[in-house]
Amino acid sequence: MAFTGVTPAGIQVLPDQVSRVRVVAETDFSYISELQSAQRIELEKQRIPPVYRMNMEPYEIFRAQILELLEGINELEIETADLESEEKLEEVEGFTLAFEEHTKVRLNREDVLVILARSETEDRKTIIDNALISVRRILDGGIFDSTNAVLSMDPKNLNFIYVQSETGQIRRLDIQSQDEAFSSLKRDFTYFDISQDLNIALSRIMSQAIKPNLKYDQALHELARIEAEENAEPVRIDVLASEIIIEPGETVLPLKYEMLLAYQDFLLQQDATYTFSLGRSFWEKALITSLLGIAVVGYLTLAGWSSLTDNRRVSLLFLVILLNIAITRLILSVAGNSPELFVMLRYMIPVYLGPILVALLINQRAAIFVAAVICFITSLMFGESFILMSVMFVASMVAILFCKDVSKRGQIVRASIFGGTTLAVGTFLLGVLNNVSWVSIGWEMLLSIGVGAGTGMLVIGLLPFFESIFQLTTNITLLELTDYNHRLLRRLQLEAPGSYHHSLMVANLAEAGAAAIGANPLICRACSLFHDIGKLVKPEYFAENQRDGENPLILQNPSMAALVIKSHVKEGVSLALRNKLPGIIIDVIKQHHGTSLITYFYVQALKGKANEHGNKIRVEESTYRYDGPKPQFIESAVIFFADAVEAASRSLRKVTPQSISELIDKIFEDRIADDQLSECPLTFEQIKKIRNSFSFSLLNTLHSRIEYPDKDKAKAEAENGNRKKEKSSDIQSLQSA
Repeated sequence: MAFTGVTPAGIQVLPDQVSRVRVVAETDFSYISELQSAQRIELEKQRIPPVYRMNMEPYEIFRAQILELLEGINELEIETADLESEEKLEEVEGFTLAFEEHTKVRLNREDVLVILARSETEDRKTIIDNALISVRRILDGGIFDSTNAVLSMDPKNLNFIYVQSETGQIRRLDIQSQDEAFSSLKRDFTYFDISQDLNIALSRIMSQAIKPNLKYDQALHELARIEAEENAEPVRIDVLASEIIIEPGETVLPLKYEMLLAYQDFLLQQDATYTFSLGRSFWEKALITSLLGIAVVGYLTLAGWSSLTDNRRVSLLFLVILLNIAITRLILSVAGNSPELFVMLRYMIPVYLGPILVALLINQRAAIFVAAVICFITSLMFGESFILMSVMFVASMVAILFCKDVSKRGQIVRASIFGGTTLAVGTFLLGVLNNVSWVSIGWEMLLSIGVGAGTGMLVIGLLPFFESIFQLTTNITLLELTDYNHRLLRRLQLEAPGSYHHSLMVANLAEAGAAAIGANPLICRACSLFHDIGKLVKPEYFAENQRDGENPLILQNPSMAALVIKSHVKEGVSLALRNKLPGIIIDVIKQHHGTSLITYFYVQALKGKANEHGNKIRVEESTYRYDGPKPQFIESAVIFFADAVEAASRSLRKVTPQSISELIDKIFEDRIADDQLSECPLTFEQIKKIRNSFSFSLLNTLHSRIEYPDKDKAKAEAENGNRKKEKSSDIQSLQSA
């Protein structure tokens, strides 16, 4: 239940926290790293340069305008051939202004004059065509705008860009700025076989076409990035056997955490594929289980624990342990493979459920033993260190401590809440130590306290079930039975008032005696109240219930009378069973007389008459002894003595410390001599304390009081005395006179 199917996948750590455990790969495995694959994809996407659209339409417009300029210059040359310099300058000036206004191409008079003066008509067309070809080549290389938002971040880091041509194809181009294009244009013009001043004029005109012709296309860029993402290969990590995945004291970084999760998935898949394997993990679990079993039996044996011979209690112990482990396993199953949920749920384990149940049903020493076993197994199931086990054990110890002398159901919830609070404090300290977020710490503490309260309620619900199955009785049940309104006690009050009063006195004596020796006073009180319920069947046959002083048993044969007296034990057991009283009360009803002798009727039988032949009738002592058994436990022995002492004390004619002490000593000595304590673990030291307690209680219960004087008689005597004093005073006055 604890280990089958629980692999090292159960070892849970959270990212960015310090690990307290070492995780080592038991076998080779591989996995696809989502984190590294994402990093590779992002890198590939970042490598995709921006995609631009090239616009050559401005160039075509510029080319047409330049060809128009060429025709205009040729016509201007013919028109101004015969003009004087002044007139020629005016014509050139007018042509320049008109052309610039018409085409928006900037011209100055000097450049036009240089073209007219330095080029021939037949060569001019060739020069212009070559210049346009150079401009076209530069623009085909693409010119980007440095003020563009995409490139302005750090354009120096981009060596090339993607450009979609007019045909729709995307090609890769080197980065070229406008300044670089200007330089390239000037460099091309230096190879023209023209004069320098013509070269300058021509460069000034043609440079107006060198403008950015690339426009960023975000949609195309995203498509290119998506294509790169789809083509990126996932990163596969291979881990070899014995490779350390996580070291203790190491901060669990995301990559290490991903490797741990992959290892856990691999182990879960292995478990789903192979239902049984004699591997290392199996032998480790088998060894842990075997050593734990040996340690448990060894502890019970060496501790000399009497419950080891009680099958009911041993069964209860291990049923409680299995129940606690089953709840833990259920929570593990709910957690699945979610580390965050797993870490939160470990504070929902009611580790003190079993210890509280055992503390209430058996004793606190057994509860401590159960707490140690449960906390050890739970810690191993969660793959945690000794620290978590220690915190759980301390929480269980606190819960056990507050279970001492529990007599109300609310005290169970209080004990459980204190255990949960202790676990919450431990959770806080562990959280601070491991740098857990304050929000997580707060939730874990609330869970711990909430589970504490829930565990107490669960214990209250389970107690009746365990009490019924294992025939055990808690102090809570005993306290409920001491309510005088119980139907059997009410019947005893009405139908057998003498027996009821006797039971009350026995309860007081037994309770005080149990407290004196450290036994359970509540057991003594509850059992004493019901020990004589068998007398309800024939109450008139018992002296304490005979109001007129006539005893019908006197007229009976001694053996028949003894049989009637003994029958109240069997009748009491029958009544207890019908009314579903706890087993411990039934045991006390059986044992409260042990196998003691019914002395009065035995003596009467010995004094009996002879038979018809004149021979004495043989008296069998067994006929006049109770059927028993003898007292089996300390509380039963205390009630056994209290019942005899209380009944005998009513025969005392004079109540003095000496008479009470002598009576108690005689009863104890007779019962011990009769071997009535041979089956009870009662020591002589405890017997001494019980005798002293009985003596003290009886002396205070049966004490005598001073006689109350008659008020009228006392008043008359006082008046007579006053008259005598007055008469004597008068005589003395006369004599003195």
